[in-house]
Amino acid sequence: MEINWLKLTEGPEGIPVPTYGQYGGPNWSGGKFVGDDEPGNYTVKPEDPLDKLFKDHDQAYDQPDTLLRAKADLLLIQDILRQSPDEVRGEGDLYAGAAALAMLYQIAVVNGRPELLLKVDVEEIVHGAIDRIEEGRVTPEAHEIAGLVEWLGKIGQALAASDSPVARAIAEPILDFAASLASAPPAGFQDALTDGAIDFIHDALPQLADTVEAIIDPLPHFPVEKLLCEVSDRLEDAAPYLIPSESLKVVANKFAIGDFFS
Repeated sequence: MEINWLKLTEGPEGIPVPTYGQYGGPNWSGGKFVGDDEPGNYTVKPEDPLDKLFKDHDQAYDQPDTLLRAKADLLLIQDILRQSPDEVRGEGDLYAGAAALAMLYQIAVVNGRPELLLKVDVEEIVHGAIDRIEEGRVTPEAHEIAGLVEWLGKIGQALAASDSPVARAIAEPILDFAASLASAPPAGFQDALTDGAIDFIHDALPQLADTVEAIIDPLPHFPVEKLLCEVSDRLEDAAPYLIPSESLKVVANKFAIGDFFS
């Protein structure tokens, strides 16, 4: 199954999010867009095992209790990370990893239940999600390339208009990424996609610490600096000549000594 790059839904703070299958993505259920309190058409068959997990999650949201919703978010994370390697591939792995990370935000911020994260190994979740993302690959169909570029542009614009300084800072590298893809010849699109993603990671590194801190700030004694250093090592292993991971380690050290804003 592949990501629906031409069917965007609205995520937190109005950020557009591509959908997946029949049930993946906010307010996308049963193969159509639904309102916040509108149940999906659950007679529609999920496209693959990942889509089935999204269907179960949608059904769990058919009630207003934020604790129950947050528990469903956590269950979705756990089910995603329990999937066998061959259940989905390519864009499925990419979407699965991103969804697992998004659910951390959903639990702690949207549903306001960060205490649930004290009962699990958040570090293990982050690494598991990164594993899935690393296994994935963005492979839009030819007719979806323009939609992918447009989506990146919309994300950049939405972040630029956000009240969050972290969001505004990330907006520029995303817009640069979109511009580089838009100018790439069709034959070189995949190379431009890979190179652009690496450039984006580099440009966004200074904002990563703020983002991590915002999600896990309610959690006492969480080893932020240790997690950032480990993610830095992962990036270095993946592309040792292209990603200056030392930048991330500098950020991590600032967390350790408490002078991030100095």
